Amino acid sequence: LGSFRTADFRTTLWLRCIPVFPYVIVNFGAGAAKVPFGAYFLATLIGMLPSCVSFTLFAFAAGEIWSAPTTENVLLFLTAIAVGVIGALLPLWMRRRHKRREAALE
Repeated sequence: LGSFRTADFRTTLWLRCIPVFPYVIVNFGAGAAKVPFGAYFLATLIGMLPSCVSFTLFAFAAGEIWSAPTTENVLLFLTAIAVGVIGALLPLWMRRRHKRREAALE
């Protein structure tokens, strides 16, 4: 809860970017830490976008490849995988950036 109190938006965003992190834990944690609704809503919207786009694009592209395995469909499939990888790596990048900022302030 301490991390939520000091950085409402950043912590919520970081947790939402992790697609396998249980959302119910984030929901209860944000509520218990009294995260302002605006910060919670915006961080949730931005944080869930990469995984939603990736999963939707992946499912669509997989269906397209199954029905018509063209070069265009394979590229669409690979794009979906790339978006998923970028979305999965986003929390690591955010954490590294935060550590660099903290080190610069010291």
